Amino acid sequence: MTPLSLLLALVVSTPAAMAATIPLDATLNTFVSSQTTLSLQRLQANIQSDGAIAASPSKTNPNYFFHWTRDGALTMKTIVQLYETALKSGDTAGATSYENSIWLYSRHESATQVATDTLGRAKYDFGTNKPETNWASPQNDGPALRAYTLIRFANAYLDIKKGPISAITSNNLYTNAYNPATSIIKRDLEYVASSFLAESTSSPNCELWEEVFARAHIYTRAAQRSALIVGAAFANRMGDTGAGTYYLQIAQQIHNAIISQHWSSSFNYLLNSLDVTNASAKPKPSDLDAGTVLAAIHNRDTVPPTSWGVDITRVDAGEVLLTAMTLASRMKALYNINKNTGSGTLAPGIGRYTEDVYDGYSASSLGNPWFLINNGYAELSYSVASQWCSAGQIPLTTQSVSALNWLVQGGLVGNATAGNVVPSGVSGTLFSCKSNPTFFNTVISALGKAGDAHLRRVKLHLPTTNGGAGDTIGSISEEFNRDTGFMQGAIELTWSHASFLSMSFQRSAAAKLTCACN
Repeated sequence: MTPLSLLLALVVSTPAAMAATIPLDATLNTFVSSQTTLSLQRLQANIQSDGAIAASPSKTNPNYFFHWTRDGALTMKTIVQLYETALKSGDTAGATSYENSIWLYSRHESATQVATDTLGRAKYDFGTNKPETNWASPQNDGPALRAYTLIRFANAYLDIKKGPISAITSNNLYTNAYNPATSIIKRDLEYVASSFLAESTSSPNCELWEEVFARAHIYTRAAQRSALIVGAAFANRMGDTGAGTYYLQIAQQIHNAIISQHWSSSFNYLLNSLDVTNASAKPKPSDLDAGTVLAAIHNRDTVPPTSWGVDITRVDAGEVLLTAMTLASRMKALYNINKNTGSGTLAPGIGRYTEDVYDGYSASSLGNPWFLINNGYAELSYSVASQWCSAGQIPLTTQSVSALNWLVQGGLVGNATAGNVVPSGVSGTLFSCKSNPTFFNTVISALGKAGDAHLRRVKLHLPTTNGGAGDTIGSISEEFNRDTGFMQGAIELTWSHASFLSMSFQRSAAAKLTCACN
C-alpha cells in the first residue's frame, strides 16, 4: 500500500449505519479525502532537502520562507502520526518514507540547536541554520513541541517498529549527557524546564502569534507541561532516571500554575497571557484567544496524573469549551462573511482574537479568519465527541455543566444560549449515557454537527478552480478575507495543511466509533 493510498484509507472509512454513533455528514467525505491527499502533497513539498520545513513558499508580501521551530514541530508531528499508522498497517514502504523524513528533520534540528545562541529563537534561515535574532524572542513553545514530536517518533520506532534502542543514541536523539546536554531531545527538555522556572515580567517571552510579550502564556505552558510529562517517561526509559524525576516535578509545577492562574471566573474563559509587558504596542484587552483551543488539541494525547487534580486545558474540559464558545460567538458578529450561515450548516470563520490587526500582509489593518483555527475548532469538536462517545460518560464540573448547556444550543458555531436546557438529572461529577441516552446523544450530535460546520466553512473558502501559484485546487493559505472570503496571506501555509491533516485524522477516528451506552 502506498503512502497516499494508506492516507485515503485512514480518512474516508465510515462505519455502517448504526445507533449511537457520532453523526457526520457523509457528503463531505469526498472533499475530505481529496483535500487530505493534496494537503499531504503540499506539506511535503515544503520540506527542504536538508530536513528544514518552509512555513510557506512565499518569499515576498509576506516573506514566510523560513524554518519556524513551532511550525516545523507541528508539521513533523503529522508525519509521525502517518508513520505510526503505516507501521501498524504493515505499509513498509510508507513507513520507510516517513521515517527517513523524520530522521532528516532531526538532523536539521540538531544543527539549528548548535547554531543558535538560545533555543528560544523562533525562526531560522535556510542553508546557514542561523536564527533571526531580532524576531520576537524568546518563544518557548517551539522546543517543547519539538521534544514531544521527537519523543513520539522515538517511542513509535522502538515500540511499533521494534527498532534498536542504540539507534536513539547513535542518531543523537537522546543521550544522558548533561551540563551541557548534547542530544536533541535532552537539550530541548532542559530548556523547557529552565525557561518555565525563569518566567518573569523582567524577562518576558512571546506567544505563538509572535506579538504579545508576557510573563506566561497558556499555549506555551501547555506545550511545556506535555513535553516534560512524556519527557520524564522517555528519560526513565533511557535509564536517565534522575532527569525523569526532575522533568515530572517541573511538569507538575506548570500544571499547578495553569489551573491556579489562567481561569477567569469573572470572564468565564481561560486567559491567554499573564502580566503582559507590551500591552500598549499590542493591545488585546480581552485576553481571549484561539491559542487556547490550539493548546487543548495540540496536547490532547498527554494526560497529567490524576493525582495532580483536574486539567482545565484538556479538550473536553468545561473551561476549554466555554472559552471556545465565547470566542466563536464574538467572531460570528465580527466578520461580514459570517452573515452567511448556510441555513445553520456553516460555522463562523474564526480568527486569532477579536482585536487582531494583522491581515496576512500588514499589521496595521483588520484581522481575518484563519484556516488553521477553523480546522482546530473542527478537530476540537470531533475529539470531544470521540472521548465522550467511547467512554459513554461525561465528567461534570460547574464549568462543564454550563458548557453542555451552551454546546447543545450551538455554542461551538457561535450561537447564543436561550436559557437552561440541561435536564435536572445531569448533576454530580459524572453524567452517563445510560442515565439519559436521549440527552447524551443530543450532546454527541451537537459536537459532530459543529465539527462538520467548521469543515464546511473551510471548504467554502478554498479554490474550486486552478489559478496562479498558491491558488489552485488543494491550496490553503494562512487566512481568508473577512469581507470577500477569498484566501489571503502566505500561500500554501504548511501549518494550514498540517492542521487539515490533523483534523481529518480525528474525523476519521470519530466516524468509526460506536458510543458506549450500557
